[in-house]
Amino acid sequence: MKKYIIMSLAVLLTFSFTSCKEDSGTEPGNDNKAVATIYKYEPKSPYNPDNDVVVRMVGNNKVNEIYYFAETKADFDANMLELGESGYIEYVMANGSKGEIIEDTKSELGVVTVEKVFTNLIGENIISAVSVSASGKSLNTTTFVGLEWEDVTDGLYQFGSGSKLTSVSGLEGVETTLQHCTTAGKENMYRLVNVFGDGYHMKFSIMPETEEETEDGLAWYCRVPNQPTSWTYGQYGTLNVRDIAYWQGNDSFATNGSYGCYMYDDGYTYFPLQYYVSAGNVGYTTTANCDTFIPSIYLETKEYVAKARALK
Repeated sequence: MKKYIIMSLAVLLTFSFTSCKEDSGTEPGNDNKAVATIYKYEPKSPYNPDNDVVVRMVGNNKVNEIYYFAETKADFDANMLELGESGYIEYVMANGSKGEIIEDTKSELGVVTVEKVFTNLIGENIISAVSVSASGKSLNTTTFVGLEWEDVTDGLYQFGSGSKLTSVSGLEGVETTLQHCTTAGKENMYRLVNVFGDGYHMKFSIMPETEEETEDGLAWYCRVPNQPTSWTYGQYGTLNVRDIAYWQGNDSFATNGSYGCYMYDDGYTYFPLQYYVSAGNVGYTTTANCDTFIPSIYLETKEYVAKARALK
């Protein structure tokens, strides 16, 4: 029995040592291989999170230098195919930028960081970080998809009678443009430009599976994810919005006639929303008193008040 236990422990120790060795260089800190781990963050105003991204490259204590470079995925794939990984590392160092490393004096591991805001990225892009040490170089990458938009129609985003946006903004509505996302894989996405303040667009996505023919044309239910406005709610900080289904954590609200956001194919859209701050809920609307996007064609003819809504 004692011999069996000793052998089992030996096997366990061997396995543990092997696992640690295989993981070496994959985390910031005290590894044998120079490596930079990449983290992505959404930038704040005045940057545009649709096409700009904050990238933090955290090197371990073996890293002496970090180089970074961004290009489209098509160019990245072509360069990797032609050059191979080792050749591409040299390509990044020659065509990219050398990061200004900030020594992290608070870390016992002695890690170093480089931070860069990449701007105006369109389509699928690969961001590369090359870590350089006395003993070698390594490559790490991340992907960022920059969104492309096309105008659909101008119009008015009208704050509803139950909306919290009127009190915080001092406005009754905002002239805006409805845009459609043309980026591959994002075709269900729309946005209303600067609805929540300069640079604060309202993004939402139609649910194509809910398409239905109404007496006013095709229509879809929509989803509005969590998003901030530029306005504050008293002493409680930033006022945020989201649809009722996200608030309740219940998808059935997304296709409910009273609580679901709903868009017609001409752009006319109802937005029942929840308004909230970090401390919690401050109010919500239904289709009876919610915000509405009214395309310019209805404003010009003054017929928007008669717009029907055929819901199940």
